[in-house]
Amino acid sequence: MTTLFIANDIDESLWIRGDSRAWSQRALWMIQPGDSVILPAEADELFLQSVCDAKGFNSAEVTIVRAPEGRYGQKVLDPIALLRPDFIAKIRSLADGTVSVFPLFPSASLMPFLEELRLEGCLPGAGFIGQSGGNTANSKAFFRAIAVSQEVPIVKGYVAYSRAEAQLFLERIMATSSAAVVKRSHSGAGAGNQLVTSRAIDRSRAGLRSQYELTGNSSTEIQQYLDDRWEWASHDGRYPVVIERFADPQESFYIEYLVEEDGPTLLGTGTLHYVDSLIQREEADVIPQILDARQRQKVMSHAARLGRAYYNVGYRGIACFDALIDAEGDVMFTECNARTTTGTHLHWGIKPLVDGQTTLEQYTSPHHLPHLSTDKVLGVLRTLGLHFDQASGAGILLTMPPSPDPAIPGFLYACVNTTENERHEFLAGIEAAVALQGS
Repeated sequence: MTTLFIANDIDESLWIRGDSRAWSQRALWMIQPGDSVILPAEADELFLQSVCDAKGFNSAEVTIVRAPEGRYGQKVLDPIALLRPDFIAKIRSLADGTVSVFPLFPSASLMPFLEELRLEGCLPGAGFIGQSGGNTANSKAFFRAIAVSQEVPIVKGYVAYSRAEAQLFLERIMATSSAAVVKRSHSGAGAGNQLVTSRAIDRSRAGLRSQYELTGNSSTEIQQYLDDRWEWASHDGRYPVVIERFADPQESFYIEYLVEEDGPTLLGTGTLHYVDSLIQREEADVIPQILDARQRQKVMSHAARLGRAYYNVGYRGIACFDALIDAEGDVMFTECNARTTTGTHLHWGIKPLVDGQTTLEQYTSPHHLPHLSTDKVLGVLRTLGLHFDQASGAGILLTMPPSPDPAIPGFLYACVNTTENERHEFLAGIEAAVALQGS
């Protein structure tokens, strides 16, 4: 089956990532020979070759197309720029035989482009997506309504559509708790979650990027907080705001589905490990060990019901359900990421490379490191003999390349059936490369 992948990012009506050039290249892990990919900028050729080498085919067997520059230059794919006649003609010549279309984010803005190519029928759930259903499916507020309809446990809380409602709900939670979480309906990786508290709380292991401290929990203080933060929380009044009690998460994990026309299919599970409120490590196909067999079965049943519910409303694509285990040991589901995630390429593109039992962990490079080129990162792996070898089914893979912008440090890498000593050896090699770069 030939697929056209569109490496777009979060819909601009929700929020804009400043530079998605590296992030968008996760799509390369999902491609097979004969497929085509539209990227916002030129592909990182060394990264592309490393992906194709790991997957066992030649990069010439796939077609990589750079989207026209739009309102964001080459940093973010602009769906409006795709409508340029010369680009439509170019893609039309490539799209003959395309059976399916897969965008990284289910954006209604892509529909005019697909209609020009007469490919809208190749996009599963096109009708739902075309009515901005992708935005709705990604809403934390929508998720809460779907979850309770399926009797899936969620954190105690409310959805506020006005500042007055937010004041009422926040006061109610703070009356019985010294901490609450205010969540934007649309944000990623904890960036839209703010802890509101009247006491010192360790939030380092939770997806909470910011904290607002109250000296008490009076109505006046809460009103002042909302005066300061309502526009941020509500996306300038465009979306509802979720207000929950602080669940003090002990573990965070996800269950990810691919929702297709014939129903939802489990892609995989994983645990998320935070350092300073940022995801540092992701373990694929792992459910927290503190859950017993009965609890795990119940959790998977809840996730299956959610997957079916999103299918029934017409959504098609990735549906990743995040959950946490609170201080009392109870499991609570928190949101649905109806888009490709940091784990999608692990389950879709990397797990199939290894037969049998696999230990697969993805890491964010240490935050103190400066920018390193793809060539240097891959060079360290080659020099140390730690690069992934399909024959042995073990090694380290670069899963997201460094940004082409030297001002943006960081990359993602995955350890497949490796030891902790091998990972530390890789990091030591990276540190040495940094030292050499600075000398």
